[in-house]
Amino acid sequence: MRLRKKILLIILLTACTLPAQFKQSAGVGMGIFIPEGMAADAPFNTAIKDSGLSRISAVWLPLTYDFSVTVYPSVKLGYFRYSSAILSNLSSNNFAFSIVMNGMSVQTFFTFMSKFEATFGMVPMLGSANFIQDKLTAATSPFQLATSTEGGMSHSFIAYYSWIGLRYHLKHWLALETALGYLDAEIDGKSWKNNGEIVDFQADMKLSGPTLRFGVVFGW
Repeated sequence: MRLRKKILLIILLTACTLPAQFKQSAGVGMGIFIPEGMAADAPFNTAIKDSGLSRISAVWLPLTYDFSVTVYPSVKLGYFRYSSAILSNLSSNNFAFSIVMNGMSVQTFFTFMSKFEATFGMVPMLGSANFIQDKLTAATSPFQLATSTEGGMSHSFIAYYSWIGLRYHLKHWLALETALGYLDAEIDGKSWKNNGEIVDFQADMKLSGPTLRFGVVFGW
């Protein structure tokens, strides 16, 4: 009888929803993303390989940034940024591919066992993809001085990201977070731009796949 009461008490404590520990929070994290559109035989990699460049790696290490505010006992609204600009995927001849996505997120959550918080979030995002050659050499007149510049092409797109996460509160102002999610986005190969001009690259890119991320959250 005592054992049954203890089990029931543990279940009640685990299932009990508690208020969020942070009213506002800001977090930074790193993820692992393997988009299906970056396989060795994917259209984009095939196109740049046919142009004499090496293929882009299928494994990405994007950084994430977010800020959220609790607007209801179990709802948060915030800003979310997903970017590979710092750790770009490199090709040959100083070419690099990067994506940056920004959006307004919605999260539901529940707190259990006083220090744990389960989250369920989604965010539609506006994204920008860039395939740029850095460190191009140019000369200026009248002295023909060498300068450093860059060139390449860019593309805007819409993405959708959803996730299930777990947060562990270490301090009243600090927490660790992990999340498993899915990113869904697609880039039309006929709509790349270079200096405002349309570039028909003839290689669609599907930036979709599961993503795992880990991060640190600061709250108040």
